[in-house]
Amino acid sequence: MLNEYSDELFETEEECAESEKKYIAAAEAKKKAEEEANARKKIEAGELQQMIDSIHTERDRVIEYLSKMVEVAASFGVYLCHENEKKIYGDTVERVLDLAANVKGLRFVYDPANFLQVGERADKTLPMLHSMSDYFHIKDVIMASGELVPAGEGAGQIPRLVDMIDRDTVITLEPHLMIFSGYDKI
Repeated sequence: MLNEYSDELFETEEECAESEKKYIAAAEAKKKAEEEANARKKIEAGELQQMIDSIHTERDRVIEYLSKMVEVAASFGVYLCHENEKKIYGDTVERVLDLAANVKGLRFVYDPANFLQVGERADKTLPMLHSMSDYFHIKDVIMASGELVPAGEGAGQIPRLVDMIDRDTVITLEPHLMIFSGYDKI
C-alpha cells in the first residue's frame, strides 16, 4: 500500500492508515503551532506599537512642557539647559537632537558619563553635540561597568572634550567619587 501523505510503501492497510494518522496529527500540530506563533507575533506587534505610541506621547509631552518652560524663562531673561541625564527623554544623541530641533531656545549641557551609561560612545556623541553645547560636565565612566571614575580615566574622552572648547563656556567638575553625608539620598 502507498501512503499518499509520505509516499511510503506499507504491507498492510492498517500500517498505512496508522502512518497517515501520524502524518495528519503531525501536520495539524505544526499548523496549530504556526497559528499560535502568529498570534503571539500579532500580540507582540500590538504591544510594540503601544510602546511606540507611549514613547511618542511622552515625547510630545516633553516637547510641549519644555517649550512652555523655555518661553516662560525667556520672558524673565533666563535660559534653560537640558542635560542628557539617563532615563529621561533626551538621554541619547537622537533624542537630544530631537529636542534641539523641536524646542526653540533650549540650550544643552553635555555630560559624557551620562551618555556612556546609556550605551552611547563619546566618539559618536562628542563630535555631534560639542558645538551645540553651552555647558560641559567633566565626569567620566568606564563604559562596560558604568563605574564612575576620575576624569580622564574612563571612556568619556575628557581630554578631547576640553581640547575642542574654542569659546568661553561653563565647565563643571563632577567627581561623584567621594562618599559624603547625604549622598545616598541623591
